[in-house]
Amino acid sequence: MLPESRPTGEEKRASADAGSRWTDMFVAHSRNRIIHRIRYSFYERAFFRHITDKNARILDVGCGSGEFISLLLQRGYKNLHGVEIDDALIDMAAGVLPEIRKSSATELPFADNSFDCIYMFNVMHHLRDMAECEQALAEMTRCLRDGGRIILVEPCRLILYRLLKAVCYAGSPFSTFFRNFYVILQEEWGILSCFLRYLDALRRKISASTELVVLEDSKLLHQWITVMSVNKSGSRTNVEQAGSLDRKN
Repeated sequence: MLPESRPTGEEKRASADAGSRWTDMFVAHSRNRIIHRIRYSFYERAFFRHITDKNARILDVGCGSGEFISLLLQRGYKNLHGVEIDDALIDMAAGVLPEIRKSSATELPFADNSFDCIYMFNVMHHLRDMAECEQALAEMTRCLRDGGRIILVEPCRLILYRLLKAVCYAGSPFSTFFRNFYVILQEEWGILSCFLRYLDALRRKISASTELVVLEDSKLLHQWITVMSVNKSGSRTNVEQAGSLDRKN
């Protein structure tokens, strides 16, 4: 059996440079006014009607450059935390919230029962496979108090992404916006298509879980939105009494 080949220093530098270019392009693209408005319409629908307590302990898993944390601060939420794996994005997010910690979604650096709400917006499809998605859910469940909320927003409907990719490819020669969007989609295409192949199986696993009670599960255009209540004790009472997190003020 041949020994496993290791990347050379030049290959590592090239990979790091490519990652840095992708991060810069992704951040710039995310700040596009149209993209920002569309994306945050899904995030707001998922989050604000379920989490109304401004003192809730909240964790953003894969917080990126901290844009949604910034929005929560503007809305008066006070007890915010974030984790991110990308060093460049951590540096950007630190300008919003200094307590950003470097961590994978599958190994959260927090004690049991630390939070009232943990959300993950368009991050889970970056995990390697369904096993890692299940591990991330287990970690979020561990870190939440009984009755706490997990909120996920992720891609769905591969056909819409194929259409979007074709439109961006056609528009690439004429527009930086389409060119950058196409590069982002092309970079993510492998992990995205893989995630969408097992998404329905993941939804069934969540639905069958004894520790998670699904409060919302919907596919809206190209996004899957799910909100779950953690049910560690197995008692419905804790779900029904999930207090100020979803009660309208």
